[in-house]
Order: sequence, then C-alpha cells, then structure tokens
Amino acid sequence: MDRAADLDLLTIADLDVETVAGLCATAERLDRDRTGATADVDLSGRTVALLFDRPSTRTRLGFEAGAAYLGGHAVALSGAEVQFGRGTETTGDAARAVSAFVDAVVVRVGDHATLERFADAAAVPVVNGLSDRAHPCEALADLHFLASRFETLDGLRVTWVGDCTNVARSFAAVCVLAGVDVRVACPPAYRLDDAAACRIRSLGPGSLRFFTDPVEAVAGTAVVYTDSWVSMGREAEREERLAAFAPYQVNRALLSHAPEAVVMHCLPATRGEEVTTDVLDGPRSVVREQARTRLPMQQSILRHVCAD
Repeated sequence: MDRAADLDLLTIADLDVETVAGLCATAERLDRDRTGATADVDLSGRTVALLFDRPSTRTRLGFEAGAAYLGGHAVALSGAEVQFGRGTETTGDAARAVSAFVDAVVVRVGDHATLERFADAAAVPVVNGLSDRAHPCEALADLHFLASRFETLDGLRVTWVGDCTNVARSFAAVCVLAGVDVRVACPPAYRLDDAAACRIRSLGPGSLRFFTDPVEAVAGTAVVYTDSWVSMGREAEREERLAAFAPYQVNRALLSHAPEAVVMHCLPATRGEEVTTDVLDGPRSVVREQARTRLPMQQSILRHVCAD
C-alpha cells in the first residue's frame, strides 16, 4: 500500500467521506459475522504490530481478537519493549525496524508528535490507537454505533458534556463529517481552540456548537456522551479539574432535561465524577453496546490498511 496516498488513520481529519462510509459498511457486515466470511474480509498471512506505550483494554482486544477472527495475527509490544525515542533507539529507527516484520502497525502513545514521527519513518500503514490529540478508532466505532441505532445520522443531535478530550475531538470530527449536529458543554477554558474547532467544522455538513450551560446543551439531544475529567497525563491538574467540571456531571438531574437521550462513555469511567453509577448502570446507558462495536470497526480498519 502507498502510505502517502492513504494518510494512515492518524486523525479523523485524515479521512474523507467515502473512506469513512466504507469503513462503516464493512463494520456493519462484520457485526453480523466477525469471522469475515460474509463480509469478504480475510487477513490470512497478515501480521499487525500493536505498539502500546499507554495501557489499553478495548483497543488492544479489538485489534488482537479481531485479527485472530479474520485469520491474521497480532503481536503486542509494550512501551518498555519499543522505546519510542527513549534510550539508544530513535522513534524513526524503531519504525523502520518494525516495518520489516509486519503488514501494519497500531501505535498508542501519549504525545501525538511521537506518533507522527513514527508514521513518517514507517514503510507500512500506521493506525493511531490513541494519542493525546486523537482517538480515531474509538470515534469510528462510535459512528458505527450511532448508525446502527438511529434511522439517520443526518441532523442527529448529540451532546458532549465535560472535558474536550482526544475522544471528544475525534468524535466531533467524525460526527460533523457524517452530518451530525454536535453540541459541546464545557467550561470556556477547556474548549477546543478556535483553529481545531474551525477545522472540524470544515470536514462535512454537520455542525459544532459550544455551550457553557449543560442543561441548555442537552435539550432535545439524542445522545449525551462524556469522558474522564482527568485523562492520562493530567493527574497533576486533578483538583483543579474536579472543581471546574463539577457542574458538568452526567447524572439524573441533567438527564431529566434530555428525556429521550441515551448515555455514551468511551470507558473506563470514573464513577461518581463525570458520571454517576446509577446513570452508568441504568436503563439509558448504552456503554456496553457501544464498547462492543470496537471489534467490528477495528476489524474493518485492519482490512482497510492491509488491503492489497
């Protein structure tokens, strides 16, 4: 595959409407048969490296189990085994070495710049398994989930409540690309910067609006989505963040203003902070169904980047 022509799934903004539609269509077929027999997906003889410098549950299982179901093989290495520029091996040297052994690489790191350096030097497709800037695998799976649950995405209203995390950025991007109307409720100091917001708005026919008042933001929404207030690498800001985001907790009181909405969370959740336990485990929570879609979408991604 020509890496330059594919843009390698580093961020949602690297993708076009046709590519996203194709990924969702394949994921839909794989949702019915994860072995790929009815989806014309076969990874026999293909190997993908999973280089994870950050902990992972759903992302790793989605790729590792997903490759196995399709006849392929995944090799997982931790950050201690692939140094990403630490020690004597540079990130570029690691990328060139890994490329000699596998057909594709999934990289999960803290610093997006490290991911970009790796992708620039790699000779095989590189997928962003998570960085501080983006989480395209999660966002694409979320889009597949929305498409499977609602009759149409065109004009669908979804509301993100809380911190504008890497997941929020990717989710907003893929939703705008698909024609979804996105509302974000958060403290002004924690909003996406203007450049990032403008870039997301330019991706497609959907919309992106910011609100300070979470009650106003969730009115008439079909989805309320939240994420951790204290992401990896932000632990030193914990007390400051808990104080800033306290009015943005997803709880019964907030959901009373969005009576038709379901609740999404990318997990893991910090119960009692961004979401209450009774909501997370309650009848309006779809987090388990949402998480399940990681498998077919990540299988679809593997098929996409490993296609001849």
